[in-house]
Amino acid sequence: MTSNNQIRIGIIGAGFARTTQIPGFRNCKDARIVAIASAHRERAEEVAREFTIDHVEDDGRPSVLRENFNLVITGRPSLPTAR
Repeated sequence: MTSNNQIRIGIIGAGFARTTQIPGFRNCKDARIVAIASAHRERAEEVAREFTIDHVEDDGRPSVLRENFNLVITGRPSLPTAR
């Protein structure tokens, strides 16, 4: 697989992602986590520093709309819908 086939991942929620999802995705050769969002921005920033994630948001919607993701993972029970 070349870098053109890289799987770009956005994650919403920093708790379960930090302990389980991010470590798992880091073991996937062509997966790259490019953004993390959390309602508690300071937690997202901490996780981003720990795992070298470029983009941090306190709301997942802007990130989901802006980035060209192949996969978005949410640990939150639900995301508010845009109206």
